[in-house]
Amino acid sequence: MRRQRRDWRRSAGAPAGPPGRRDAPGNRGQSGVDGDGNVGTEYVAKASPDGHTLLFVVPGPMVINKSLYGKLAFDPDTMVPVSVVATITNVLAVHPRLAAGSVQQLITFAKANPGRLNYATQAIGSVAHLTGELFQSMAGISIVHIPYKGAAPAIADLLRTSFPRRLPRH
Repeated sequence: MRRQRRDWRRSAGAPAGPPGRRDAPGNRGQSGVDGDGNVGTEYVAKASPDGHTLLFVVPGPMVINKSLYGKLAFDPDTMVPVSVVATITNVLAVHPRLAAGSVQQLITFAKANPGRLNYATQAIGSVAHLTGELFQSMAGISIVHIPYKGAAPAIADLLRTSFPRRLPRH
């Protein structure tokens, strides 16, 4: 007997949960829609504690945003972490057009050209943004932050040479 594939999505394309469960919220707070993660985190924080709603989130909504925003619509301290799912490494990448083969050469160039280098991140307040600010502070340089709505467009611009420096978060 051939197995019938279950279609858990409504015909309109909105995500729905498996049979017998309430509708699933889908992907809320994805980069480009909610780069700081607050929308999705708020949804989960206000959801009924039914054991079927989980939050997979980057550090922003749980750790960073309570320092960046005056008031959040949820209290991160009431959320209970269950597990670390992944670890993330920040990478410093420059376009080959920029003659900086080392971090020291990049710093030397930035000091000689304050405000002429840009760095792109997927969102204001993201780990990449704060890493870029820390890099500026520690190196004593001035570079311009260009926030995007997601990592993909920022990386695409880097590849098109629109930005000579990027601190991506994977």
